[in-house]
Amino acid sequence: MIVLVTDLPIAVKNAKQIFQKIKSKYPQIRVFLVLSTRNGQAPINSGLEHLLDFCDDFFIENDAVKSAWTILDELWNLTQHLSDKRKEWSPTVIRQAENKIETVRQRYAANIPRLELDDEVEICLRWDDIDYDINRKLGVDSELVDVGRSNTTIGGIKICLGTVRALSQ
Repeated sequence: MIVLVTDLPIAVKNAKQIFQKIKSKYPQIRVFLVLSTRNGQAPINSGLEHLLDFCDDFFIENDAVKSAWTILDELWNLTQHLSDKRKEWSPTVIRQAENKIETVRQRYAANIPRLELDDEVEICLRWDDIDYDINRKLGVDSELVDVGRSNTTIGGIKICLGTVRALSQ
């Protein structure tokens, strides 16, 4: 089953609901939610552009993601060029540049629904201040976390709520 980037908001909403239950059950817990793969993490509220720029392993590399990277590069270059030249250009030229940027943004937005996430992207807890006792308890709390994906063995502090696919169901 394909996991589309459009499934991400549903997974995030569901993860936040679980997160609230965790905070209610363990009020002293100091954690935040992250998107995670074996190669890295990003805060749960990271924008899609940030994820594409810095977390490329979150995505299935296909024509859609390659197109998104190309469009983002073009958008960044156009925006930078406008910023650099704004004081030199006439209002008409500035408007033309802004219209070009808007056209590129629309191409980017049209491409978003085609982006596929890797099946292994998870939503996990990241500790601000680790409490090993809570970590151990959460690691076996199958009502709140994905016990099979969590690791609370000696030295293990991974608490996983589930994959984006599972949490978007």
